[in-house]
Amino acid sequence: MKYNCLIAAGVFLSVTSISYASAQSFNDVSSIQVMLNKYDNVDGSPYLSDTWLQGSVKLANNPKTYTQLLLKYNQEEDNLYFQGEDNTILGFTDPVSEFKINTIRDGMPYIATYKNGYKNVAGTIVNSFFEVLAGGKTQLLKKTFKTIEETKEYGSAVVQRKLVVNTRYFLYTDGQAIMVKPNEKSILQALNSKLTELKTFIAQNKINFKSDADLSRLIDYYNSIYFV
Repeated sequence: MKYNCLIAAGVFLSVTSISYASAQSFNDVSSIQVMLNKYDNVDGSPYLSDTWLQGSVKLANNPKTYTQLLLKYNQEEDNLYFQGEDNTILGFTDPVSEFKINTIRDGMPYIATYKNGYKNVAGTIVNSFFEVLAGGKTQLLKKTFKTIEETKEYGSAVVQRKLVVNTRYFLYTDGQAIMVKPNEKSILQALNSKLTELKTFIAQNKINFKSDADLSRLIDYYNSIYFV
């Protein structure tokens, strides 16, 4: 017999789990060293990728784009880190508004774009990062949540901890978000226009709704025929 307890991201954000060194500057980026131990004895990874990935960053209060940084995106904390000297983990002291990471999608090189600033999205705050799968008037946003789940066998003192992944998709237009499932019925119902053209496009292009790349193509096409 088991019982489960879902732990929200903020529960573990204590001085015993994360500590910060004094502010510093690295590669002209104001930063602070981060030391994490909250993921000790936790199954799974909190990161988009465990390896450092090359990317670029824009800050909310600075028009400059910082390039050629090695980045890690912590999806459990919704925080972005970059690599400092001697493989140190550095956090940004100034708010990040957008970042891009060179990664792989469907076996091909891909630049993933993440942005925040989206209002009225259920279960998130304005500082939450979303992967922008499709831009334009109607945007397709993807949010990956990771939470720590604790499980303990009945009568046992041993607590097992693992990261649980939950992914949501949203269509975002004119400051309003509609959560959709990655299937034809849900997306067409949310768009609710140009349905004949969209169904033809889906059939002709054999759109796979389990593929983020195909979902991006579909919304790009919708924007091209609707907002003209």
